Amino acid sequence: MGRGGQFRKVSVMDQRDAAARDLQASPSNDLRILCIWALVGCCACLLAGLLLDRTLAGPTAPTARTYAVLPEASDRIRSYFTQRNLLYVGGTVWFLVGLYACIRFRLADRALRLSGVLVRHRFLAACVVWVALATFVALWTLPPAIISTAIERSFGLSTIGPGLWTADRLRDWALDLIWAPLIGGAWLLIHRSPERWWLWLGLGLVPVGIAMTLVVPVVVDPMYNAYAPLRNERLRSAIRTMATKAGLHDPVVLESVRSSRTTKANAYVTGIGPTHRVVIWDTTLRRLPDEQVAAIAAHELGHYRYHHIWWGLGLYTIGGFVVLKVLHSTMPRLVRVLGGAGLDDPRSIPVAYLGLTIVLMIQTPAAAGISRVMERQADAYGLALCGDGDATARAFASFSKTDLAHPDPPRALVLWYYTHPPLRERVARALAFDDIRSRAGNPSGLHVNGLPH
Repeated sequence: MGRGGQFRKVSVMDQRDAAARDLQASPSNDLRILCIWALVGCCACLLAGLLLDRTLAGPTAPTARTYAVLPEASDRIRSYFTQRNLLYVGGTVWFLVGLYACIRFRLADRALRLSGVLVRHRFLAACVVWVALATFVALWTLPPAIISTAIERSFGLSTIGPGLWTADRLRDWALDLIWAPLIGGAWLLIHRSPERWWLWLGLGLVPVGIAMTLVVPVVVDPMYNAYAPLRNERLRSAIRTMATKAGLHDPVVLESVRSSRTTKANAYVTGIGPTHRVVIWDTTLRRLPDEQVAAIAAHELGHYRYHHIWWGLGLYTIGGFVVLKVLHSTMPRLVRVLGGAGLDDPRSIPVAYLGLTIVLMIQTPAAAGISRVMERQADAYGLALCGDGDATARAFASFSKTDLAHPDPPRALVLWYYTHPPLRERVARALAFDDIRSRAGNPSGLHVNGLPH
């Protein structure tokens, strides 16, 4: 009896262990764990964004002065702000619902059956699934894109016609399809190295990131917009003078024809090495006086001076390792929750895409916080470079008029996804710059590198 009792005791213990393992591997438990990880990740990224936002606080001008340069948001600005943010939330939910529907209705299985490609041919199967997924996403995101264009047009910010709008969507889709061979190679790697694939893919992000930074300005951007050397000789000379002071000799200064798409104003720096360039939209050149355009260009040169493009590449690489490691740890649970094949099976690509989308959403506050730090650095350097706080403040304030940018957005939204500091803060710092120069005995009313006020 003792021996039989022992056997019964062992049997009961085995059953308990098996039940515990089943509970641990159950979809409901996996979903609960994934939700906890997502909540912890959101809190950590929000905290990181909050801490980064305290960086480079700097002096600010009296609030009354900022309102003289940058008035409070008008009803039109508030309405535009509300509609854009509702679309941001609704578009995000719409996108996630679409990916979930793609998984539940087994888009990957249908695509493979239709093409006749077998799952065991992983590279080719992954390419087929990616083409099907990219096509589905291109079609699924049409409604938010149409609504976005309608909002822009209703506020007089969009000038794009139906033909150009359709051509842009087709170009976006074609560029997404180009990634198919890389997706196929990634799934081969996942199959052959199930434990370390995230490490090898992370290393592969380095050359891909550098190649994209080199190629996009000279190959991809011209597919969408026309570029030409800046025709305003006086302004171009002033920008080149500032560029020399910033350590960028004989820079390429271009104007981009954006007036066929929008009335908004912008400028940016892009590329590395031989493809590095300063780009100013033609809408900016039309709407702003030369000294304000020069002040904006000085800000963009600040990005060059602080090597922000290289910093971005480095952070992109580090972040890529983190994101891939998170996917490596969470994907088995996500596959069990949503159902489907193992991660190394090409049919799991939609699940991986959904997981990647969620992880990138969670890290948004941290990425936005880093971007705001870089923008504050570029603001400070641009002010020192052009020497005109008033022109800089008025250039920043103009975005509230030309782009309907909210001067005082809610703090929560700034922390969540704003890549630039609020306009009020930027205008205040620019005005404070002139105050500091004046108190130091260096009066305002200076010329911006040869451009009179």
